Amino acid sequence: MSAEFIESHDQTVTDPHIGASTQPTEMTLNVPMETGDTCQRWSVGRVPPMAVAFPRDEREAADVMVAAAAAGLRVAPAGAGTWLATRAARPVDLVISTERMAQVTSYEPADLTLTAGAGLTLASLARTTVPKRQFLALDPPGAGTLGGLVSTASSGPLRALYGTPRDHVLGATLVTGDGRILELGGQVVKNVAGFDLIKLIVGGWGVFGLITSVTVRLYPIPASDRTLVFRGERESILDLSQKVMAAPLVPAALELVDQVESDGKGTTFIAIRLLGSELTTRAAAEVFERAAGRPADERLSGTDSSAMASVVRRTGAIGQVTVRVAGKPGKAPDFLREVAARLPSHTAAAHLADGVVRVGWDVGDARQELAALQDLVDSFHARMTVLTGPMAWTAGPRGRSPGLQRILDGLKAEFDPGTILWPGRFAGEGR
Repeated sequence: MSAEFIESHDQTVTDPHIGASTQPTEMTLNVPMETGDTCQRWSVGRVPPMAVAFPRDEREAADVMVAAAAAGLRVAPAGAGTWLATRAARPVDLVISTERMAQVTSYEPADLTLTAGAGLTLASLARTTVPKRQFLALDPPGAGTLGGLVSTASSGPLRALYGTPRDHVLGATLVTGDGRILELGGQVVKNVAGFDLIKLIVGGWGVFGLITSVTVRLYPIPASDRTLVFRGERESILDLSQKVMAAPLVPAALELVDQVESDGKGTTFIAIRLLGSELTTRAAAEVFERAAGRPADERLSGTDSSAMASVVRRTGAIGQVTVRVAGKPGKAPDFLREVAARLPSHTAAAHLADGVVRVGWDVGDARQELAALQDLVDSFHARMTVLTGPMAWTAGPRGRSPGLQRILDGLKAEFDPGTILWPGRFAGEGR
């Protein structure tokens, strides 16, 4: 650990590995940094880093990364720090944040593309695109940054129709663990150059590098926004979910929300969001009510529909421990039944269209609960990612072939040869 590295904003780091000379080479960094008590909000787990760096562009980010590697620092890439709380197996020395890389650098409404710094918040992105009647069709729980969304592959209910971040990210700039600046993908929808590397970093949780800019595709804002809500007793709603999943239409969102209190009481409902023209959403609502065999308990439209979408989006991300489970779509209702048997008090939201379930609960014995849930996930041949929880918990690459893990480990070694990024985490953990 180099004390000089964290003592000032304009500092000197002695790095014997930089340059051709065998004599130590000094590299001057002029990068905004925080140290001391101000680092508390950037804690990994409950342990604050010794410093937080705020590079203003990818060149400064690369300089910081090179200096960190030379000093042997443990590094966590971050945006606003939303996901730092429990995303490492052990504490880190340095957080590198993209907060100061938050500018929209290119917006082409005619091409439905936008390029911005990874630190741009999703709210700021919307303020740029909504006046042009366009939007980024990703609605993850929580309000984070564009880079955080890409790194965690976060998505919400709209994934039923619009897909996940891998379907929306066209290009990105990545600063690797040894300070290389890589331009991946492109800025047009049909450009597929570097596409495989884009897939690698989307959902990579920062183990391959720091994402500094992102190019995304946008969509026109639909003219009509409707939501059907079906409420009832828990078992009846779980049964009804099988009926609406069999409907011959793909809605914008098909969500099953299950909230259970410690006394066994709670609420369970299905929310079906329909986007499109007035004619198509009205016709689609009739199709889903016929599939359900009864009329919806609530028919929402306009701002009421979007407000319900916000409620649904936040569900399943509530609690000291939150996980994301990906399994077979038709198995989500059965999985929720088993979750209720193991976690008497919890919140859950299932994306019924593709079998992804988010579960949140307050800790009892968190490690024991996570282990039991992991066993349940394995029995459903699904995959679990711990979003927040005990810092020491890692689910491990369970269910992944050894060959695939060797490939991911090899890629990790290529992008982060010094293994300074997210110590104690394995490559591809979020996949």
